[in-house]
Amino acid sequence: MAVAERRRVADRWLRRDVAAGGRRSRCAGSRASSPAPAAASRWRKRAAIPSEQRQQMLTEQHRLRTALAAARAARDELAAAEELALEAALAGDDLAAVAG
Repeated sequence: MAVAERRRVADRWLRRDVAAGGRRSRCAGSRASSPAPAAASRWRKRAAIPSEQRQQMLTEQHRLRTALAAARAARDELAAAEELALEAALAGDDLAAVAG
């Protein structure tokens, strides 16, 4: 069935996104593990990144979050279409009519 194949493709894409999300969470977690307040100013001077790079990172994060949300919505739509196709097949309906 074409619907099931599309669902599998969407699932593969999302698995890659989840794997990439692990990198994102590690980066976000590194901000939370800052040193003690006494050494914080020294640490900030060493670890500061340029504002241009920070803006690029924030833009990329937003783009990835938007793409992931769209992919998840598409996956949910494909799952619903697959459910309808399976119900139609089990009921003996014409699958071409269901696919529209």
